[in-house]
Amino acid sequence: MYKKIVVKIGASVLKSKGRLNKSRFREIASDVYQLLKTGKKVIIVSSGAIACGMIKLGLNVRPRSITKLQALAALGQIDLMKIYQNYFQKYNVEIAQVLLTWDDFSDRRRFLNARETLNELLSLNIVPIINENDAVGVEEIKLGDNDRLSAMVASMIQAELLIMLSDVPGIYNEQGEILSEVKNVEEVKNLCLGTDKNFCVGGMLTKLEAVKIATSLGINAVISDGRIKNPIISVIKDKKGTWFPASSKLKAKKHWLAYLSQPRGILIVDSGAENALVKKGKSLLPKGVREVKGEFSAGDLVKIVNLQGDEIARGITNYNYSEIRKILGVDSREIVSILGFKRSDELVNRDNLVITGGR
Repeated sequence: MYKKIVVKIGASVLKSKGRLNKSRFREIASDVYQLLKTGKKVIIVSSGAIACGMIKLGLNVRPRSITKLQALAALGQIDLMKIYQNYFQKYNVEIAQVLLTWDDFSDRRRFLNARETLNELLSLNIVPIINENDAVGVEEIKLGDNDRLSAMVASMIQAELLIMLSDVPGIYNEQGEILSEVKNVEEVKNLCLGTDKNFCVGGMLTKLEAVKIATSLGINAVISDGRIKNPIISVIKDKKGTWFPASSKLKAKKHWLAYLSQPRGILIVDSGAENALVKKGKSLLPKGVREVKGEFSAGDLVKIVNLQGDEIARGITNYNYSEIRKILGVDSREIVSILGFKRSDELVNRDNLVITGGR
């Protein structure tokens, strides 16, 4: 049913009581081998490099310094891959290390090169093991996990299924029961805002964001427990975890706007503009913008945020930051008299905008 599968493995799955749990690596290798025998193609997106580095240096507390985390990632990545290689070799399965950063997705040429490499590895029945290039990627470490990366990799190779293995069995409802299926990610986000570790652990919100990316691109996703026996096979055969069925697929341009490029600035809009964008499908006019943050040029991607600070959309701006500051809150008819020219009535045209939040 699922030809291409991306499996994201959290560091919490690979660790136990401050040490690496080798049995988890063995279970993962065994499951992947079983899938390969049936003709499936599998990519692993694995956390754990920083954890390996900490264990090697005998550190019990994760450092806060970005440079120390980068150093630990560089140190630990070697051990992480050695362990994977050791267990996969027991099944005569070759693995390949692939380190990616945000720029590998936002730059079209690098994106295509990375995709071709991954597809070639899959055609050779080699299992790519992907991690963020934490040694050079500051933003990736700040995000704290590979959740978003796994969804972007799934999109890159046009996978049919994204499996996210964590240290929880899935999403709990308010009665403490595992939800078997969720069709709308936004409806369960409130279940992951508390601090009760029995109901939600840190990082679940980033997993839901990754799920949102995957399902919007036509990819089924599931969050499941990576600590159980045969965690990957259990998801596929026994429908373990919380499943998120794929929704209608975004067009390529909207996909790029929403997920594969970095915003250069922020436009804060009032409730009227928010309603026009989210509910009515309108363009963004200067009249609805309250504030501008960041320095960007015309043609750059900007994030559009409501008065509560929630992102509602992303789009390509027709004006730079200094020009927008001069026409905040004005009617489009006044643009020429203020700036001396007018590129467009809209700050962001609907054709160059994608809704990412709001209801």
